[in-house]
Amino acid sequence: MASSPNPTDQNFIVVDFHYNGQFAPNPLVYFDPDKALVRDVDFSGFGYEQFMEFLHKLTKSRSKDIYFCLPQESLSLGIHTLVNEGDYKEFLDLAYANDKRMNVYVDHHNKPIFDWIEAEESESENEDLDEDEDSVIQDSCFVDHEEDDATYPFPANKTAHDRFLNILCEPTKSEDQDDEYVSPQYPVYDEREPWDQMKPIIGMRFSNPTELKHMLSNYAVASGSNHGSTVRLDVDIMPDSTTLFSKFYVCFKVVRDGWLEGCRPVIGLDGCFLKGIVRGEVLSAVGRDANNNLYPLAWAVVCVENKKTWKWFIDLLMDDINGGLGAGITLLSDGHKAEILLPGLRHSFKKEEIVMQWRMGLWGVTPCGYQKYEVRFTDVAYGVDLIAKKCACRIWQLTRIPCLHGVAAISYLNHDAETYVSQSYTTEAYLKCYKYSINPLNSSDMWPDVPYHKPLPPKRRRLPSRPSVKRKRDAIERELTGPSRQTVSRRGSLIKCGICKELGHNKKKCPSNHQSNTSVPSSSRDSGANPSLSRGNEGPPPTA
Repeated sequence: MASSPNPTDQNFIVVDFHYNGQFAPNPLVYFDPDKALVRDVDFSGFGYEQFMEFLHKLTKSRSKDIYFCLPQESLSLGIHTLVNEGDYKEFLDLAYANDKRMNVYVDHHNKPIFDWIEAEESESENEDLDEDEDSVIQDSCFVDHEEDDATYPFPANKTAHDRFLNILCEPTKSEDQDDEYVSPQYPVYDEREPWDQMKPIIGMRFSNPTELKHMLSNYAVASGSNHGSTVRLDVDIMPDSTTLFSKFYVCFKVVRDGWLEGCRPVIGLDGCFLKGIVRGEVLSAVGRDANNNLYPLAWAVVCVENKKTWKWFIDLLMDDINGGLGAGITLLSDGHKAEILLPGLRHSFKKEEIVMQWRMGLWGVTPCGYQKYEVRFTDVAYGVDLIAKKCACRIWQLTRIPCLHGVAAISYLNHDAETYVSQSYTTEAYLKCYKYSINPLNSSDMWPDVPYHKPLPPKRRRLPSRPSVKRKRDAIERELTGPSRQTVSRRGSLIKCGICKELGHNKKKCPSNHQSNTSVPSSSRDSGANPSLSRGNEGPPPTA
């Protein structure tokens, strides 16, 4: 951990973060940044790694080129690198020694900043040297050491008044320029830079008009529709380089801002199956607006719902709403492991028991200090804090509406319980929640081309069921000779007769069986009787 003076809670460093911009030289400046002013974080308790993790979550990028500078100094003179623990200690010491303020700059494009500073210093030294030489020349101009009427013999130019030569040879233009003028240096467009991170700068140079048009179209798509939203697509790369779809996450910035400004910190999580051609599951996070209606916050499409995909979804959601470990957020879930992933979440409660206790009788209120009360009924008691708007049953913290214990304490003071209801239930909060709108999106033929493989649908996953009792056949057993052949072929096997025990035929085609069948009438064979006793062979009746 970096060592620094120990500030109190009211003595934190105020850090102004500049990111998503670009450095430009001569003089060194930081163009078109996004800014974030952080006042309530104790950076003295951080180490370098913790500070970088905080910065990555704030800027949503993983850039390692970090610089810091005092606000009252120019970047060319006061910029410092922040790459290790020693630099972070210097960062804290300088901040506490200079009114506890510091500027931090994030370079997303790996610019040669210190080379620019050295070139700028060398140019300034050359300018100082030229000024010294000019002062010497000006001083020497006052010294007149030549004769007044000095003449020098030069040969006459006989072609000076020739009309033809004067038209043919135009006079050369004077190329006298101010030696002190230094042409400005403008950034050069880098086509390797990601299209969604590039920002145009006045004076940027391009190699051809096509490059300029490509840059403008990419910038228009990147910043024209729902700028600041989070859309993430994860894929699985198979050993044969096949790209398969894995996960997809969406959270619009306007929806996120509406939830942060006008909704209670209550989020419901659940998932459902997709029943279309491509199977999968949808994970969703919803809130409640001031009218107690559902407010969709974020959603994702995954191949399967398990702890891994829920962790991935909740991590992205907490990054979008700056939820950290879930402190102050109530999560309504159905069986997954969100309480393990976010240890700061509030736990649920059973209100039926409390309502039953309320119906059994009235609660007694006992003051326990300024605006603190003990609400008791028989042997059950709950602590109520009217200033913090908290109750031990935690219904007040969850719903932002006074629970029955809070109402009992409020009634004890003869106050109006409606004044203790959260602002999240007001009309102003409802209007703030829906004052943003999602911008229209252009068709896919206007989207920029990206150098990635298009993901294929995920592999079909066999759902769990009862185990199969049939034998699993080998691949050679499943070779088909017809459209429905599923048994082992008997071609090439020897057939043995069950009657005569000879090879080459079965008992159905046995010659001995065939002869016995032809010697006996069909009626006798069918009845199973002796041929001599059949009705057709009866003799004359016996005589008396």
